[in-house]
Amino acid sequence: ILPYQATLAHNREHRIKANPEQRATTNTKRHTTHRKPHHNHKEQRESKRGHHTLEVLAFGDSGSCESEFVKDSCKQHEIALAMKKVCLKYGCDMGITLGDNIYEIGTESANDSQFNYKFDHHYDPLKLKIYAALGNHDVVGGEIARQNKIDAQVARSKLAASWRMPAEYYDYVKAGTHFFVINSNNFDQQQASWLASKLKASKQRWKVVYGHHPI
Repeated sequence: ILPYQATLAHNREHRIKANPEQRATTNTKRHTTHRKPHHNHKEQRESKRGHHTLEVLAFGDSGSCESEFVKDSCKQHEIALAMKKVCLKYGCDMGITLGDNIYEIGTESANDSQFNYKFDHHYDPLKLKIYAALGNHDVVGGEIARQNKIDAQVARSKLAASWRMPAEYYDYVKAGTHFFVINSNNFDQQQASWLASKLKASKQRWKVVYGHHPI
């Protein structure tokens, strides 16, 4: 699990520059007046992060909870609770998965119960949109089976609160950052041409390509 920050500021000073409206003290008539403690955690995070950052929670190889009956005690749930603590402390704007979303052999349909106990139950409480990439364990089987499993994860986007996978490979823009999600299980010439064309046409300063395998 790797929570990280995609910082859009020109330099680190933009992230830590003090907000004049939230300074702890003000000088008036030769004496110092202390303001009351500020307990709005959301505003505190916004002040700390500034207006030019995007906080992204990235994780992969995650879909391994054994069954519906142990969904509250499996390791994946513990990790999700740790993610929530990180997001409460630092703030999270969105999430991405790096593949192997549903171990061991993927899902049979958009209504497959595995989505519930291997993803939704753990990550919906984060209240984030999570943009998923495909891993090799998501597409196990012959050619027809692989395509059916891809279609199931794509179709799930219309049913789930946080899960997002609008296509086998796709792109989207968030806060001035252009994300390109690839299917590295089958990174053929058609997909390579799509990626090259999209990268060339992008007007965003920041570009992030992610998937399950190196390409």
